Amino acid sequence: VGLCIMDGKKIIHTDYFDLHKDETLTDNQVFDKIKKWFSDIKLKFKIHKICIEEPMKRDSSGKSSISVLSRIFKVNFTLCRFCYEIFDMDITYINASTARKKFGISKKEPLKREFKYYATTKEVKKYVLERTLELYPDFEKELTFSKTGIINAHMLDITDAIVMGYYES
Repeated sequence: VGLCIMDGKKIIHTDYFDLHKDETLTDNQVFDKIKKWFSDIKLKFKIHKICIEEPMKRDSSGKSSISVLSRIFKVNFTLCRFCYEIFDMDITYINASTARKKFGISKKEPLKREFKYYATTKEVKKYVLERTLELYPDFEKELTFSKTGIINAHMLDITDAIVMGYYES
């Protein structure tokens, strides 16, 4: 789960919550950690608006199983609920495709940067990263990579969060 706090179009803070880090945790333990994460954010930052990518309505690639989709919906609902409880404000849901268009994503042009990605990385995520680096060149210093030089998957979650914040700024 990626997070971006913005002031206008300026990135103030980025972070992520790795839902896969410890598969031994129960759902309730994961939810407690997410709740603490949000509570810590509330203490550190003045939040005026919360935007969340609306859940996908279909998997156009056909690669996600029912169990993966149900986990995504469960986590999305939980995040929304905690945002409402902790920050005491309504959430703005944003369509990912609409936000990407406003961000200036164009898959018509070839990618300019050559990063190594996991085989399962969706093409649009590569374009989101590239556009993020065009708009926010300093963000490149934040990128982290695996030992084999592959860009860490959570970085793509963060760039998705940047797109959501940019849309509403």
